[in-house]
Amino acid sequence: MIGRDEIASIIEGYCRDDLRIGVLGSHSALEICRGAKDEGFKTIVVCERGR
Repeated sequence: MIGRDEIASIIEGYCRDDLRIGVLGSHSALEICRGAKDEGFKTIVVCERGR
């Protein structure tokens, strides 16, 4: 698994205000988005219509 420090060094190269964490809708996606929000990221979830 990639370490937190390595992720942080990659993210430093981007404008954090423009970053979004994107996932496909699922119960796991809810957990991912919650963690992303806790870390201050904006999120986007893609779902199938009617589900």
